[in-house]
Amino acid sequence: MKSKEIFKITKMVSTLVRIFMLVIAALLITSTVYAQTEQTPQGQYTIDPILLSAIANIITAFIALLTVIIYIKHTLYLSKQTINAEKQLKILEFRLENDRLSRQMSFHSEFQKKLREIQVQISKLTAKSDNTIDNKQLDILLNQYWSLVFDEWFTCRNGGPDLKLLWDKYYKPAVSFALQNTLYKQKIEKEFNNGRSFLGLHREFKKEINELSWEATKQGLISNYI
Repeated sequence: MKSKEIFKITKMVSTLVRIFMLVIAALLITSTVYAQTEQTPQGQYTIDPILLSAIANIITAFIALLTVIIYIKHTLYLSKQTINAEKQLKILEFRLENDRLSRQMSFHSEFQKKLREIQVQISKLTAKSDNTIDNKQLDILLNQYWSLVFDEWFTCRNGGPDLKLLWDKYYKPAVSFALQNTLYKQKIEKEFNNGRSFLGLHREFKKEINELSWEATKQGLISNYI
């Protein structure tokens, strides 16, 4: 049963109890009044003022008590609601954290799988014992690699702090390692020198890769294109 329904039922029962108690009190007061009235010489009945004052005080005290009871019940209800709200908030935070980690892992897994496939193909292509390298195929694979790196960088740069963390913690070191290989470094230098736009982010992406090149090789990109 929902908390709202429980509260309604409790409120209804409390109201009925209060009405019942008021009726009993009224009956008792009426009986007491008749018992304490005095007949005047004119045949009229009067009520002792002290008794009236006592009855009024009893009624006031009873109303005050009911008010306190209602206040306590309401306070307990609000406290219970607050506890439930805090529990729901913790559950929501837990779910959001799981969603965040799931998003990170899904993104990371997808990109890394593609990059590993390309790097494996490049390694196989360049490790032939007869030194017959298909330069056209190699160029396609290297182009695919740097396209994926740009996609990683662009997505992490615009995907919020969760994805930015992936770039800073995982992808930057991987790209730095790749730049130590002359094939990868020369390819990205060629792409920048040929004026590849990279979705209009040529300058920003080049700055990022140039910084990684300094970290990896102690030398920036060889560039003749700003």
